[in-house]
Amino acid sequence: LGYGLVRDLDDRDIASIAAVGFALCAYMIGVERGYISKEEGYNRTLKTLQTIKNNVPHSHGFLAHFVNLNTVEMIKNTEYSTIDTAILLMGAITVGEYFGEEVKEISTYLCDRCDWDYMIRNNNNKTQILMALFPNDPNFSVYWDHYAEQLMMYILYAGKNDCDIKKARNLYYDFERNVGSYKGKNMIYCFGNPLFIHQFTHAFFDFREYIDERGCDWWQNSVDATLANRQFCIDQKWSKTFNENSWGLSATQTIHGYEVYGAPPFGFECDYDCRCDGTVTPYAALSSMPFTPKESIEALRYFNSIEGLNGKYGLFDSYNFESDPWITPIYVGIDKGPTIVMLDNYLSGTAWKYF
Repeated sequence: LGYGLVRDLDDRDIASIAAVGFALCAYMIGVERGYISKEEGYNRTLKTLQTIKNNVPHSHGFLAHFVNLNTVEMIKNTEYSTIDTAILLMGAITVGEYFGEEVKEISTYLCDRCDWDYMIRNNNNKTQILMALFPNDPNFSVYWDHYAEQLMMYILYAGKNDCDIKKARNLYYDFERNVGSYKGKNMIYCFGNPLFIHQFTHAFFDFREYIDERGCDWWQNSVDATLANRQFCIDQKWSKTFNENSWGLSATQTIHGYEVYGAPPFGFECDYDCRCDGTVTPYAALSSMPFTPKESIEALRYFNSIEGLNGKYGLFDSYNFESDPWITPIYVGIDKGPTIVMLDNYLSGTAWKYF
C-alpha cells in the first residue's frame, strides 16, 4: 500500500507527503548522475505516484500531511495540507516532464484533482489560501497571509487550465510582505525567518531571470536572507558552535526536540520561534548553495570535518557544541530532500530545467 512513501524522520514509520515530492526529484537526479538506470527511476517514480493517486487519503485533492508508512492511514490529528500537497505536486510536475508517459499522466491528474478554488477564501478583504483542512475541525481558518514558503502555490494555481487570472493576481499580491534587514540589504521576511522558507519553492522554480511587476526579485531576496542568517550566527560571540563556516538556522532537530530557529529580521519580538541555542542545521547552509556558493561550500567542508556528523545517509540533521558535543542521530525527509535538489540545481539545474 505504501510503496514509495518517504519517512518524515528515519526513526519512525510515519511518512511525510512533502518528503515524497523531494524524493521524486531525487530519483530523477539519480538517473541523470548514473546512480540508477532510467528504467529503474521510471518504475520507482511511477509506482510512487500510483500510491499517491490510489492510496493516500485526500480531501478536495489535498493530501494528508502524515500517513502510516505501511498502511497509508492518516496519523491521528493530521491535516490535509496545502503546502505539503504543493511540494508533492511540484515534484510530480518535474518528473512528469522528465519521464513522460504514465508518470506525466498521473502528475497531470494529481494537479487537476486539487480544487484550489475550494481552498481560496476572502480573509479580511484579501484573497488568500487556507493552510489546511482538519477532519475534526471544520472551522479551522488560518491562512497564508504573509510571506513564507508558499510561493509555489501561486505558480500551481496560475498554471491551472481553468485559472481565474484576476484571482491568481490577487492571491499573489494579497499576502503581507514585511521588509527589513540584518546588517545587509532589505529583504522580505517571515515571522520566525527560518532559511527553509527562502528555499523550498526555489528547489523547483528558477527565479533568476524573473522580477515581478512591482520590482520584487525573489532570487536576490533568498541570497540576502542567507547572508543575513550566516552573519547572525557569526555575531553570536557567546556561542561555541557558531562561526563563519558553522551556520544555518532553520527548522531542525534539537536537544529539546523539533524546533524552528531563524535569524533576524523577525516579525515579532524574539521568543519561541526565533530563539537559538547554538544548534546548527547543515541542510540550511547546503540548500542555499545556489544563492551563496562560496559560503555554502566552505560550510560543507567544515561540516565534513566534524567527527561523527556523517552517517549512512550523509550529514545528520543538526549539531550543537555549547555544552557536551551533541549530534542528532536523526535524518529528516524534508531536510535531506531540498539539500539533494538544490545541490544538483547548483551543479546542473536538473529540477529547474524540467519543472
